[in-house]
Amino acid sequence: LIKYTDEDLKRYYEEHPDLFKRPPKASLELVFLEKMPSSEDTAEARLNAESILDELKLSPT
Repeated sequence: LIKYTDEDLKRYYEEHPDLFKRPPKASLELVFLEKMPSSEDTAEARLNAESILDELKLSPT
């Protein structure tokens, strides 16, 4: 029975990189879409901001 050390295996791997190459199984492409907020989004954000401002005015600390 032959026993190999981690160093033996590492050296073999580094000396024979072509044996361990695999073709890609997937590719990834990124697509960026700019999304503008709707009028409803803007109104909701404004209400949230006004609510937070009201809370801050009531609690000075």
